[in-house]
Amino acid sequence: MKALHTKLSVDQYHEYDQIISQQLESGVIELVQPEEQKIADAYYLPHRAVFMPDKSTKTRIVYNGSACLSKRELSLNNLIYTGCNLLSDLFAVVVCFQFNRIAIVSDIEKAFLQLSIAHPDRNYVQFLWFDKHDPQFAFSNVIVFHFMRVAFGIIASPFLLNTTVPHHITENPNEFTEQLKRDTFTDTG
Repeated sequence: MKALHTKLSVDQYHEYDQIISQQLESGVIELVQPEEQKIADAYYLPHRAVFMPDKSTKTRIVYNGSACLSKRELSLNNLIYTGCNLLSDLFAVVVCFQFNRIAIVSDIEKAFLQLSIAHPDRNYVQFLWFDKHDPQFAFSNVIVFHFMRVAFGIIASPFLLNTTVPHHITENPNEFTEQLKRDTFTDTG
């Protein structure tokens, strides 16, 4: 945490903090109250900012579910179920374009962040942040957040998305939804 604090300029901190504030306001993350913080039964995701001044999204936060404290420790991604590959056969989906007059293409904005995390599992997707950029780093400024939504950087995120989309497609089964489920390709990259 101290290394991240040291690397960020005041302007970079404010850009980073604005993203954290937007995630808090939109319900992606939640502040963990001190009385709810459980060190023994928690995982803290390391994160860093990627600054890309020439892109439309100038700052992006990258969470690392594969980070380990040491070679003898396991990461979050080592410990959770990855899920099986649920991707449709891309060749079969492309062939469907030859047999149907209409193709539907869509984009679910920030798709992983549309999926909720069960309350008991939120302890395993926590991260630390600081409430102000102070030249003298102080642990008293460190605050704890946890994700309420599925984060990018967790190995199970693609599996969770690929199970959720077909589930919602087939909630009201009919001929169209069965074909849609069979002929859908969800790119999670």
